[in-house]
Amino acid sequence: MSPEVQAVLDHLRSLNVKFTYKEHPAVHTIAEMAALGLEGEEQVAKNLFLKDGKKKNYFLVTLDQRKTADLKALSAALGVKGLSFASEDDLMKYLRLERGAVTPLGVLNDRNRAVTVVMDTAVLAFDTVGVHPNVNTASVWLSPEELVRVVQEHGSSLIIMDI
Repeated sequence: MSPEVQAVLDHLRSLNVKFTYKEHPAVHTIAEMAALGLEGEEQVAKNLFLKDGKKKNYFLVTLDQRKTADLKALSAALGVKGLSFASEDDLMKYLRLERGAVTPLGVLNDRNRAVTVVMDTAVLAFDTVGVHPNVNTASVWLSPEELVRVVQEHGSSLIIMDI
């Protein structure tokens, strides 16, 4: 188990979060994740790392994997202009994550709390939500409420909205 994963699992345990952990081959997309045929795959979240046009605001958007994010509408809802995908360099700089490993648990690496987590209300309806533990070779399933609590207890900004 990598040190990144161990740190996330230790943090979840320190908060008494109940979770299920499963290692799997590396995946970079929701389609690759679905191809693994893991139990609970229908409740895996899609995660996007976005920035505004001026690179002043960064957002980690967590939504139901069956949805697509209308960046123009999301930009308006968040009150920012020019929302687009952040670079791999920015992903590493702010969340210390690599492409394919984007996860709301990445905010645990955001010491300056510069990234706002935007969570789709549809994810809150899941029994459990599957996300990566900061690497794309494993997933953890936990309740959406616990995921929200982990983000909030870290001190990261959180917006819950319909996406």
